[in-house]
Amino acid sequence: MDLKELKRLADALDDSGKRELIYFLQSRTKRIATPIRAIDEIQEQKHKDGLVCPHCKNHSVVRFGKYVVKTHWRG
Repeated sequence: MDLKELKRLADALDDSGKRELIYFLQSRTKRIATPIRAIDEIQEQKHKDGLVCPHCKNHSVVRFGKYVVKTHWRG
């Protein structure tokens, strides 16, 4: 069975079955959860001051660019 088939079967479960599957996976992945939490903490510390443009150090940034508000002059 491949992952695609496993996902299809998981999608077919009712809510009770999905909860049971989640508990099962959590019990089997306790050793994996610690590194994930460490990665989350590293990310949080890295961006504790918010996102900053690496080029101009501006805090008004969005993913893949800078947020710019354009206004139209009506005169």
